[in-house]
Amino acid sequence: MSGQRFEQFLETGIMKEQNVIRAKGSLWLDCCDTTIVVFDVAGASIEVNAEQEWFIEMKNADPEGWESMDPEYKEAISKDFEGEQGDRRQEMVFIGKDMNQEAIIAAIEACLLTDEELAQGKAVWMNNPNPFDFEGEENQMSVDNAEIEELK
Repeated sequence: MSGQRFEQFLETGIMKEQNVIRAKGSLWLDCCDTTIVVFDVAGASIEVNAEQEWFIEMKNADPEGWESMDPEYKEAISKDFEGEQGDRRQEMVFIGKDMNQEAIIAAIEACLLTDEELAQGKAVWMNNPNPFDFEGEENQMSVDNAEIEELK
């Protein structure tokens, strides 16, 4: 998923327009390939944070750490692995009243990397700018409706 397009999605106000009251999930962003990014929307509050390394990263980069994990836990995690991407994926939940599911899905799908972007390879798209600035102690983006209006 494009971090820049997902940031634009959060700023557009589409969730408010579509009566989304609460949304949250975990994301695999182009600009943050090795780390699970989580988002949480509740009313006017939006938070986006880098959470932890994907387990496929641990398995590939720290095989000793992977092997030292409890076998049952490792087996449960491995069930989420799919191909070379392992556990990297998007998982989102949207809660609201009278939501237009098709409009929300279309807006989220517009955030996904295109076939052309994917074909460029990870070496290209993982260097895309990170709009959420997870460096250092400031590892979250919070936006309220007043700030969104200023951005328009």
